[in-house]
Amino acid sequence: AGAGVTSIRARNDALMDRFAVEVSLLGRDVEQAEDESQGFPLPGPGNRVIRARSTSWMPTLDQRIGQAFPPSFRSLVTRYEFAPFEAGDLMLFGNTDRGGIFDLTHAIFKDDAIFKATNQAGLLQFGHPYWYNYDPVCFDTRRRSRGGECPIVQVDHEEILCNARIKVVAELFPSFLAYAERVVNEKLVSKYLKERRGHA
Repeated sequence: AGAGVTSIRARNDALMDRFAVEVSLLGRDVEQAEDESQGFPLPGPGNRVIRARSTSWMPTLDQRIGQAFPPSFRSLVTRYEFAPFEAGDLMLFGNTDRGGIFDLTHAIFKDDAIFKATNQAGLLQFGHPYWYNYDPVCFDTRRRSRGGECPIVQVDHEEILCNARIKVVAELFPSFLAYAERVVNEKLVSKYLKERRGHA
């Protein structure tokens, strides 16, 4: 059993390594950082996906949320450091632990009503569908697989704020592994940058 767990962890880490390489291409796109950020800290020159310098923030975050991130996502955020970014139909919070409004250590808790409602429902937020969309994108920990992975769902923020109820509007991916595989295998960041250069 131990060897099997180690093998799964190694495969997860290898996929996250490839995912980090693909996403880091955003950091080389000067125009995106300058034209699209509008005050948001999108990855730009000098702000790429890099090897994590510290994970000292993780135990405190684990304690505050009271839930465990899926192994694949944990592999990414504990081994790499990055600013918030949008890729492959998701916008992910960053994990630089610098207190930015879109950093995991702050963004999950910035709206107390949304955090309490999603957390109590077993939904663990880690991003939004895209910039300017306030719906939480969450791991549905109620449907955790034997390997610890969780479906990724989009939750209607207005239903929480206006009606105090949870409404899942879409299941976006069966797991973070599936999301990362799509970004990597379809080279979504590379295609986006190529199309952007073509329209320049």
